[in-house]
Amino acid sequence: MVYNSNIIRDYPKLAARSAARLDPDAALIDGALGLSGEVDELAAVVWADHRGFVLREAGDVLWYIAVRLLPAFSWSDESAVLRWSFAVIISKIDEYEWVDTRPFYLVRNLIKYKLLMTERVKKAHARACNEDGASYRPSGWAAQLTDNNGPLADEVGYVLWGVYALLKEFGYTLEDACLANIAKLEARHPAGFNSDYVKEQTS
Repeated sequence: MVYNSNIIRDYPKLAARSAARLDPDAALIDGALGLSGEVDELAAVVWADHRGFVLREAGDVLWYIAVRLLPAFSWSDESAVLRWSFAVIISKIDEYEWVDTRPFYLVRNLIKYKLLMTERVKKAHARACNEDGASYRPSGWAAQLTDNNGPLADEVGYVLWGVYALLKEFGYTLEDACLANIAKLEARHPAGFNSDYVKEQTS
């Protein structure tokens, strides 16, 4: 499967305009926990057959993959930036294909892989905290999880394939989800990410 569309190529850069700048360790925590919550929301609308919300929730999952998680695999290796770009991973998405593509089966596996991924990140952070004594913000621990051939990379890939397959079952494409997400972000952050604006909206 090959995606050559401009939206797939440009989506990470456009989506990142709505993101606060985080250090690598904080970004990995934010990515794992944020994706976990968004997968739950996507699962909920599928279970309830709220088809009108599938595109929106799938776009939120893609945001955490493109903006927080995939960049993690190039933090310590600049040569890996292209290899782990959003467009390249999508072009290889069939490597993660599941046999059964019925919606409820897809949802079950999305939850399975997001739980594996989240537990992996949480345990690595907990180990780093124990090694660092009293600190709850140890530094440098994320690098141990971002081995190009490590299980975290596979778990992210499986989640991405699951989102792709769900979208297909509901008559959408990844491009549709990216476009919907960009439209949502532009409406929420018309001038790009602004920390003062976000504080006002969440206070």
